[in-house]
Amino acid sequence: MHRGFGDGLTWTLARTDHPNADTEQAASALLHCVARSTDPDAVGRNFSNAAIELALASYPGFTVTAPPAKASPYGVFTAAYLPQEDVPHDVVLADGERIPIPPPERTAALTGADEPTETDLVGAPPPPTPARSAPLGSVAGARSGDKGGSANLGVWARTPAGFVWLHDTLTVERLAELLPETAELA
Repeated sequence: MHRGFGDGLTWTLARTDHPNADTEQAASALLHCVARSTDPDAVGRNFSNAAIELALASYPGFTVTAPPAKASPYGVFTAAYLPQEDVPHDVVLADGERIPIPPPERTAALTGADEPTETDLVGAPPPPTPARSAPLGSVAGARSGDKGGSANLGVWARTPAGFVWLHDTLTVERLAELLPETAELA
């Protein structure tokens, strides 16, 4: 009976090795394989035993970071949106009292999110000064969030001049340079 990998195999190679390394650890790279299936027997102990036996017979110096093991559950996340009135918003006071906060009576559709309007660009850009390398957090606030396979990044300015600088400097292309692992993401 054929047991397939419903969600497939994912291979990643972390090139942690260095040429002419002084130690075996410095000469090693990490190869990770993740097998997903709705059938735990297809990706459990039988799969990991076979993979390790093949590697031990084929690669001198092969070691593992974990012994063969049975399959473990994994989740599949799908983003969904709910009306805000379906999610309770409560303030919880220090004594444990909960005060419900009703949803706003009026809201407006999000517009102009891609480009700021002239009223957003308050004030003139700061005069040019010598550039220096500094943490982004010294001039802007940031947060990231993830839910399963989806993630987002938010960056905001603390001042109008900072907004102009962020708008002109932190482009999608520049973000991909700063965080190369995001370059292929939307």
